[in-house]
Amino acid sequence: MKAAPPFEAVKGLVEGLVKGGRSAEANNVVDKMNFLVKGDAKLAWEKIVGELSLEEGAPSSNP
Repeated sequence: MKAAPPFEAVKGLVEGLVKGGRSAEANNVVDKMNFLVKGDAKLAWEKIVGELSLEEGAPSSNP
């Protein structure tokens, strides 16, 4: 069984990838997390995804 990494760490990774112009990789990370996260954690993960800007040049949720 594979465990999902801490959500805040993944959020930082995704934001860094987008900021670095690597939106495709950021989307891959989000897709893999969507696959790994199950149960009650799914709601928490969806909240984190809602806070993310997955487009290059989009403002981050943490200025």
